[in-house]
Amino acid sequence: MKVLLLDVYIKDSKYRICKDTNGSYGTANDYGDSLFPKLLTKIAKNTNFWPPIYLMYVGAVLREKGHEVHYSNNIVNDEEYDCVIMSSSIVCHESEIKEIKKINKKSKVIVVGSFVTSNPEKYLETGVKVVLGEPEFYFLRNSLDKILKDNNFSFNSINKENEDLDSLPIPCWDLVINRLSFSGGLKKKKCIPILGERGCPYSCFNYCTYPLAQGRTPRARSTEKIVEELKYWNKNFQVNEFVFRDPVFSIDRGRTENLAKAIIDEGLDIKFTIETHLNNLDYELVMLLKKAGVFIIRVGIESVNYDVIADAKRFSLKKEKEKEKLDMIHSIGIKVIGMYILGYETDTKESCLATIKYAKELNTYIAVFSVFTPYPGTPIFMKFKDRITSKNYEDFNQWKLVFDHANMSGKEIRGLLDYAFTTYYLSIRWIIKNLRLAL
Repeated sequence: MKVLLLDVYIKDSKYRICKDTNGSYGTANDYGDSLFPKLLTKIAKNTNFWPPIYLMYVGAVLREKGHEVHYSNNIVNDEEYDCVIMSSSIVCHESEIKEIKKINKKSKVIVVGSFVTSNPEKYLETGVKVVLGEPEFYFLRNSLDKILKDNNFSFNSINKENEDLDSLPIPCWDLVINRLSFSGGLKKKKCIPILGERGCPYSCFNYCTYPLAQGRTPRARSTEKIVEELKYWNKNFQVNEFVFRDPVFSIDRGRTENLAKAIIDEGLDIKFTIETHLNNLDYELVMLLKKAGVFIIRVGIESVNYDVIADAKRFSLKKEKEKEKLDMIHSIGIKVIGMYILGYETDTKESCLATIKYAKELNTYIAVFSVFTPYPGTPIFMKFKDRITSKNYEDFNQWKLVFDHANMSGKEIRGLLDYAFTTYYLSIRWIIKNLRLAL
């Protein structure tokens, strides 16, 4: 069959959208409304793009089964394809529904991803089929022809048979190889996402979307399979930069050490970005990761306020220990991206300003400030359900206040974003320490 991987985005969006992040609910990068945040927004849009990793796994599975697979962000002539497999997200939800309505034969459209898994209703109303859970495993176990001929509209792929990540082929990034990019600075660089592990057991599942699709039990690919994939892209496509999409890269120390040592032993000349929790890092491990090629580590700092963190049910280090760990990482020569959240339920303007001030004290290579967003499907959403003020899912992009906040308005939150990004990146301390690293 001729299959289209349909990956729809908001038309003419002024900000970068990634449908792979945030547990594949997706995020945007709309940093603010004043001049400098708008400049940062434009840089992010021009230097970062990759489709959802699960969609490229689906394409690889189907290609292995003999299907002809294509990728597009819109559909011109649906009669050209026997099947359309569409990614789902919250950040492009209304745009996805609009695109579905353009397709004449809805029964050949299959919508996949974590957002449709948690919120299938609007998609099903259009007459399409949906796969709930991890779609790549469903297509691995079932024939595409059988699904299309089935009179059912909903198919379940939420089960324990999804544990063997090694059974999946290498994702079909070659379909978009010239568009892939991830930047830890101002330059656009070709970069390929890598899956090492799925699942996260941490307490922030209360508001985090990753466990909705991946579960809370970590499942890892073997070291051999990961190294095999790194070598494949490095040798066949001359890609030497990668971003690991594990929710918490170093959650299993032994596995992390084995992978780093295997990369070193293979003599791979690569660089890669990871995301993890500071509690999982110490000097010996960070030195090993540096030797293996880690050059950027993303960590969630979230807030300087212990009460706010406790109310969000997030585990966080004491601030003194946090600073100590970050200083250690910087001393080894690895860049740090610190991620902060403004507008938690108990936040005030003053507590947000304190978090921004703390971020400037830490002075990491990059600081990303986003707005707390209660996502449908997460445990915490029920607490906010009757306070949601936004009528469109596409507003749930981590840069707008979508609920009635007791202490701040949406306009005040946007003002805090303006202030955070402008004062952070135009501070003399940041310019002296970090600007040269971004060039």
